[in-house]
Order: sequence, then structure tokens, then C-alpha cells
Amino acid sequence: MAKRLSIYIAILASVIFIIITSVYYHQSKKIFLKEINSQGQLLANENKRSVIRVLTSIKSIAYAIFHSESAVKFLKGDTREKANIESRLLKLQTEIPSIQAIRLLDLKGNIQIFIKQGANISGQASYHPISVKNKAFFKKSLNAKKGEYILSNFERGALPGKTQFCPSMLRISIPYYSKSKKIGYLIVNFWGNAIGGCMSTFNKDKKAYSFMTEFNSIEKERDGIFVLHKEKKYEFANQFNTKYRFSNLYGKAAEDYLRSHESGVYVIPDTHDSLIFSTITPYDNSNQVWKLAVKISGDYFYQDIKTLQKSVFLIMFIAIIMSIITGFAFSKQFVKPFKAIKDSLARYGKGDLDYDFPISGDHEIKEIARNIKNMAISLKRYIQELTVSRKKLETLDRISSLSILSAGLSHQLNTPLNSIILVSNMLQDDMDNGHHEDISIIKEQAIRCVNIIDDLKSIHLMHNPNTGCCKFNLKEVVIQLKPIFELSARKADLYYDLEDCNLYGNQMHFEQILLNLVLNALDACYEQGKIEIIMGRKDNFVTIKIKDNGSGIGKDEMPSIFDPFYTTKPPDKGTGLGLSIVNNLVKRYNGQIHFDSILGKGTTVTLRFMDQVYESSTH
Repeated sequence: MAKRLSIYIAILASVIFIIITSVYYHQSKKIFLKEINSQGQLLANENKRSVIRVLTSIKSIAYAIFHSESAVKFLKGDTREKANIESRLLKLQTEIPSIQAIRLLDLKGNIQIFIKQGANISGQASYHPISVKNKAFFKKSLNAKKGEYILSNFERGALPGKTQFCPSMLRISIPYYSKSKKIGYLIVNFWGNAIGGCMSTFNKDKKAYSFMTEFNSIEKERDGIFVLHKEKKYEFANQFNTKYRFSNLYGKAAEDYLRSHESGVYVIPDTHDSLIFSTITPYDNSNQVWKLAVKISGDYFYQDIKTLQKSVFLIMFIAIIMSIITGFAFSKQFVKPFKAIKDSLARYGKGDLDYDFPISGDHEIKEIARNIKNMAISLKRYIQELTVSRKKLETLDRISSLSILSAGLSHQLNTPLNSIILVSNMLQDDMDNGHHEDISIIKEQAIRCVNIIDDLKSIHLMHNPNTGCCKFNLKEVVIQLKPIFELSARKADLYYDLEDCNLYGNQMHFEQILLNLVLNALDACYEQGKIEIIMGRKDNFVTIKIKDNGSGIGKDEMPSIFDPFYTTKPPDKGTGLGLSIVNNLVKRYNGQIHFDSILGKGTTVTLRFMDQVYESSTH
């Protein structure tokens, strides 16, 4: 079956691969070009978003510097804060690398405060205000209204009286007003490389690079200039009197296409090169825009198509061989799940219901395997439920026997115990005060024994609620039990950290809880053991902790510690009822009990009760 199936699969796959490969090359060129253009468009859009982020950032920085009451006072004539203003602006300029200079100008265009490239120019003793009133950018600033800002042309800067140019930069000018009267200007210069750094593939190899050009129908000397390019000599043709403009390098047709389209792809004629571009209007004027373009070299990428053309027959041959191998592998993989199902049924038939086999194959095979596995899981669960039910019946039978036994014990023991209590009362009346405390302890312990016998009779679930509830101090309960603890603590030391904690309930129940837990801790301790009894109140809760450094409880034993008659002690040491009684009593008072134990290192029992604890009516 596997061989025939593999042959059919191999023939079918070979035919399919031959058909696919024959049309692959004819579609590859179209798809490849489309992918190049798509990736280029993503790149151009990312360049656009990055430049917009930079423009937004420098505007935010300028406005953050602009909002200064001390600057307003200075421009109104109060020069006392001049040094502080210069110090603050110098710090800002050094902390923000994109800032080239910060200037405060009066209405005539004189620079009153001048911070430039880490230097306080206006703070020098020989400084005389520099005037920029004849600069084109300052003339534009004169028309700015309150709250407006002016963005300069993207160009190289030049100081007054200087012939050489600085690196490229942008300026933002914001007028200061006092009420409705203009009093001066803030001008912040930003380095142009902040925008250049946003241009992906900028200054990379010839296969693709980005550039930015400006189309400006207002200022003809700037129309078509490059403001960013991988060839630095192409930049700012208007300032360097060169002919490196867009139409001279990429053609008039390309320029017309970019002018008339917001974004798109332009294929340069007689080449495989493409210009993928988008548009930014930083001056909110469609007559002055920036075109962000990515030039992709088609010749470079067409090499991959030519390589693909040479390799097409090799790909076809490899595909046929792989189809044959795949056919054999698939057929074996198809038959394999049935073998796994067969083996699993044999294991389940022998009673190994825990066997977990992997589910594989197609949908129908998976469904069959899943149903078989679910059947085994259901059968195992049913057997486990029967086992638990049998254990519960055995426990109920033992509890019933215990109830009968406790009834007999009650009848046999209550009479002598009541006699002890009666004689104790008589002795208290006859003896002197020096022995009253000892006789009181005898009487209290006899009463405790009577109550324990009564509780033993009510260990089954359908017991009547105890009505002997009152308010008591749990700390005093522990103090009363200390003689019993210390009498039993022959090989361990007991430490107490107790706070006054009042509870409402049956005091005898809480004595029984503490007595059982502490005696269990004493039984678990070795020579020179240590037991801590800690009691405190926090957030309306009373917390009791009993810590020991004894033998501890194993992880496999922890789930069973509250089961009736479960014990790890020898028969002469315990019956396995102590923790079961404790658990029932804690639940009766809506409390919580938690065991933390490490085998061989010790156990910590934590009890929590609300300070207004009450006996549960539903327990």
C-alpha cells in the first residue's frame, strides 16, 4: 500500500512542478518589479514620516524655548535676568544636539542674546549686537502674527560678513508679544543633518539611494534644487551657482511627472531605473514643496532575474527529484498513524490506560485517535471514581464504628470525670488558697476531657452545632495550655510570641485545635527541636502560626493529611483523627488552615480567623 501510494504521489507532484516551473519565469519578472516598487514605496513613505517627525520635533522644541516669562521681561527692557537667560539657553543648546544656535532679537533685528554651538556669544564683554534686518528670513518674520511661527528655507547658513557657508540648517522664528504689541523675536537654528539622518538608504551604494529636492514656483532660484543627495556637490545649487538641478540629472519628463503627482513611481526612459517618491509641504503652501524620492537601479536587480533564468531547468530537475522523495516520505507518514492506533488498542486491552500515544494524520484519523484516547481517559476516570467511592464508604463505616465506640466511652468515662470535677469543687472549698490553682487546673482538664468526648461523638457530618459560644482572649487560652505543652515537650524547646486577640466562639474548640497542632509538632521534632507559637492580629484577622523544625511532611502525603484515620505515626502514637477534627473545627468557624512543609526540615501551620469569628450554621 505504501509503495503504490508513493508512486502515485510522485507522478502527480512531478507533473505539477513541471507546469509551475514553466510559467514561473514569465511571471517572475512582473512580480519582481512589482515587489521592488512596493518596497521602494514603503521606503519613500517611511522617509516622509521620518522627516515629518523631525519637523514636528523642532517646532515643539522651538515653542518650548519660546515660553519664557524672563525672555518677555528682557525684551521689554528688564536686563537684570540677561545672564540667567543666557545660561539657561546655553544649557538647552548643549543638551539638544539638533540645535545649532538660539537668538533673541529686538524689533529692529538686532541680536540681543546669541547662543551658538556651545558658546555664549552675547555674554562676551566685546560683543556688539549683530543685525539681521536685511536677511530674507528676518523680513518674512516681520509679517508673523501672534502665536504663528516662520520656517526658513532649507539651506546652508552664513554669518554676516562671512563668505563661506556653514552646514545645512533650518530656522524657526516666533514673535514675542506683550499683550497685543510685538516686542521681539526668538530664532532657533537647527542642523539639517537631523533630516538627512531620516533618509533611509541615504549615501549608500548605487543599487538604491534617497534624495530630496525642492520645487518652488515662488523663488525661482530654488526651483528644482537638491537639498539632500548622496552626491554632496548636487546640494543647494542656488547657493553655489551650479547647474545640478533635478531636470538636468533625471530629465524634464521626470520633473513634470513629479510636479503633477503627490506620490508614485516613475520609470526613467531607456533604463530599468525607477524613482519612487512622495511629497511634503512643510510651508503649508503647494507652491513650495519637498519631493522625497528613492532611486532604484534596475540593472542591479535585474541580475537576479537573469540568474533565475539560468537556474530554471536546474530548479525543475530538483523539484522532480524532491517530489519522488516526498511521495515516499508522505506515504509512510500516512500509514504510520494507523500503526500507532493499533498499538494503543493493544496496550489499552492489557489494562495500561495511562498509555498516551501521539495523535497524527489527517482530520479523520485524528478524530478516530482522539475518540480512542478519550474512551481510555473516561474508563480510567470511572475506575478512579469507583475507588474513591469505595474509600468513602470504608471511611463512613469506620466513622460509624467510632461513633458507637465514643458513645460507650462517654457513658463509661463521664461518670468518673464528673466525680473528679465534683471532688475538685469540694477540695477548692476545703483547701487553703495555696493549692487552689493546682486544683483549678485538675478541674479544667477534667472538663476538657468531657468536652473532647462530646466532640468525638460529633465527628460525623450530621452533628448538632455547639451552643457554648462566648467572647474570649486567645492569648489566655495559650497561656492556660502552656503547662500541658511544656510537660509534653521533653525533647523540644517552645517559644511564644503572643498578642492579645479576642475571638467569639466555643473556647474548648480552639483549645482542642491548638492542643492537636502543638502535640503533632512535638511528635515531629527530634532531639533539641524548636517550636514557635506566634499569634497576632492584623486587618480584622487573627493569625496563628505554629512552626517546628521536625521531620516535615512529604509532597505525596500532603493531600491526605485531613483524611480521617490517615496517619504516619505508629498505632500507639495516634489514630489519624487529630487533623481531621482540627480541619472540621476550623471550617466550623469559617477559618483557613494552611500547611507549608519541607521533608526533613520542618513544618509551618498557619491559621486565620476573622476577629468577629462565628460558628458556621451550614457546617
